Amino acid sequence: MAKRLTRAESQERTRGALVEAATKLFLRDGFKATSLDQVAEEAGYTRGAVHSNFESKAELGAAVLDDMYRKAADSAAETLRASGLDDLGKVVATLSQWVQIAIGAPQWIRLEMEVAGASAYNDETKAATAKRVGYMREMASAVFAEAAEKSGSQLLLTPDETALVVLSIALGLGFQTAADSSISAEVLQTAISRALGLPSPVG
Repeated sequence: MAKRLTRAESQERTRGALVEAATKLFLRDGFKATSLDQVAEEAGYTRGAVHSNFESKAELGAAVLDDMYRKAADSAAETLRASGLDDLGKVVATLSQWVQIAIGAPQWIRLEMEVAGASAYNDETKAATAKRVGYMREMASAVFAEAAEKSGSQLLLTPDETALVVLSIALGLGFQTAADSSISAEVLQTAISRALGLPSPVG
């Protein structure tokens, strides 16, 4: 006999299904073009289920981005550690390739811009954005600190400052490539290498 879910577990499952459905629709069709009714239908719930879990569409959008950033940060850290952290140049190359595939996706950046515009005057959503990006910085800082120790390399900046600079470069380039597809993201590895005081990659 299946275990009956508690109210909190049921709500968490519903919220997760709504975030998953919203992620699919927001990335495919756009945040502005997607209605809450469509999200509810995609998740197999009523519109009331959306409103009982999220106060607004902007809050749902923020939850989608929170989930995407968390998964991206965890995936990046796992990928980097699996490829080895004893060569800082290799870490930069792996990170650059991952960023181009993940954060550099135009749909991701467009969603980021649409949600930011919809929640510009909402203090709670702005705080959630700061927390979301802060989580990325913490994960990146930990990886850079570990890589510097294992490779015996000396970072020009502290791990926290390094994470801030690298993410600023990556996200900034992501926004630009989303707006102008003619811009190449290949410069990312060179930019990050120079920011870390490493020689520019060959090739």
